[in-house]
Amino acid sequence: MKLRPFRAAVALTTALTTAAAPLLAGAQTYYEYKSFKPGLVVNGTGSGSEQVPSSGGNPQAPQPALQLSTTAINFGDVATHTTETRQVLVSNPGTGPLTFTTAPAVTGAAEFSAGLTSCGSTLAAGADCLAEATFSPTATGTFKGVLSFTSMLANSPHEVTLVGTAFNPIRQVALTSANPSLNFGWQVTGSTPPVKSWVFQNRGNVPMTLGLSGLPAGVSQQNGCVDVASYASCTISLSLDTTVERTIPATAVSFTGDWSTALAQALSVEGGVAASGFKQVTAPVSGLSFTALTFHQGLFYSVMYGANPVVGTGSFLYASADGKNWSNKGRIQSSAQPANGIAFSASGRILVAGLSSGSTGGKVAVSDDGGSTWSVTLSTGGLGQGVAVNDAGVALFTTVNVPQGYRSTNNGTSWVANAVSDNSSGSRIVSNGGSQFATLNSGSLRYSLDSGASWTQVFAGGGNLRDLMFIGNQVWFVGSGGGAPGRVCYATLGVSSTPTCSLISGSPTLTALTAGNGVFVVGTSTSNLAYKSTDGTTWSPITGLPDWPTLAYGNGLYVGVRSQNAYVAVEP
Repeated sequence: MKLRPFRAAVALTTALTTAAAPLLAGAQTYYEYKSFKPGLVVNGTGSGSEQVPSSGGNPQAPQPALQLSTTAINFGDVATHTTETRQVLVSNPGTGPLTFTTAPAVTGAAEFSAGLTSCGSTLAAGADCLAEATFSPTATGTFKGVLSFTSMLANSPHEVTLVGTAFNPIRQVALTSANPSLNFGWQVTGSTPPVKSWVFQNRGNVPMTLGLSGLPAGVSQQNGCVDVASYASCTISLSLDTTVERTIPATAVSFTGDWSTALAQALSVEGGVAASGFKQVTAPVSGLSFTALTFHQGLFYSVMYGANPVVGTGSFLYASADGKNWSNKGRIQSSAQPANGIAFSASGRILVAGLSSGSTGGKVAVSDDGGSTWSVTLSTGGLGQGVAVNDAGVALFTTVNVPQGYRSTNNGTSWVANAVSDNSSGSRIVSNGGSQFATLNSGSLRYSLDSGASWTQVFAGGGNLRDLMFIGNQVWFVGSGGGAPGRVCYATLGVSSTPTCSLISGSPTLTALTAGNGVFVVGTSTSNLAYKSTDGTTWSPITGLPDWPTLAYGNGLYVGVRSQNAYVAVEP
């Protein structure tokens, strides 16, 4: 609240309510203080201070007078269902006390009312007091009224004309920052994550004040938007408390009060806090075992097989955002058989490879509705191993125990024999999204630069290779060292395709590989022993993973699966 300046050292004090109390019975009591604007100063007659006549030749008796700081108030444009307040300075420049016979009163349009006043029933000589008039329109239009001061003076009442125009407010907010969802990602306990912010612009015709409702536990608002002018912008920032572990799923956030429906987009907040190291999630789906694992567009996907009292028996596609809570996307087949590969095409088709029993019956099953329904597009006599698809819809399927693999040019709808794998070995296969594919064949890297039309094989110098992935323009892969420690290799296909390998001293066979957030993680054939590195060369042991895990990275999380358990780390 601020008062419009009218003269030095005059302000509305506690006398505003105490002095006014006897005169305000029945008056409106909701007020909003505004600045006071000096205006014309008049007295009781309009030409000078009115005096009480003296009698005869006696000394002149004390004579009161009345002056008003203005005789007209224009409230200007005011939004409906809001209140504006203006003040009038009332002065007694006379020599005697001025007696008011009634409290200040308003006549005319009902949208006007007399507000608080510090003018009691008597105003001493040389004293000032304040009186308020309020404008509270509920409909549009121009309104007029009169604020009257009734006193003992002969030409009382003295009047101040009131006028104001009401308009319907428009409350509209535009989100000018990139994303309506603020995602803190996963943070390590005790860390200081960066502040996340939204930027909003007031597209309405009234000042904008924004508050937030629905913030989840652990997320707090750092600042706000208060009285933001039309077409001006403001920032609301949020912080995440990392003192305790918590999971924050996507949580809807809204504005409070009059601005609750002013934004077209739906706002949300998500994130999580966890201690460093892998943590085991025991049997997240009762009776089902994990097999293949991948990450795609915000979710981890795994094929789980077995018997569950809720979903029944078979092979199922499950998905999770955090590696802990898994939801069933659909039954792939009624036979409970593991899978060895999952791939997603640019068109949204899901391809699953494996689904075989023993060493025969490898299949490729596809779904075009997110996993609800499936069809088998390829059945072989061999053991299905892996599947990959590029953005052009070329898919490759690797097998064991048959002389070849298979290739599709229509996202896995139809297949023809291909030299992607031979009779002795097949493995996971990966694509860079373009024309490059890579797979492993015993101790060699096997790759194609032309979407599987032709293949080149290079020896990596050791025992069997187990897992691989593209990182940028390089393919990285891990395996055993052929009697030596486990090895990590990489090659830049089409540039320097000869693998560069390094050994992890003292390690067993390396069986799985993933990378994210600048950290490599490899699993091994030994339980509770894995390794991490920030450069792919210098490695340090970590605990918490089982032997022979399958690994993936996404949403700021490193996730491993094995048998009926999942293992999750924010920071390995």
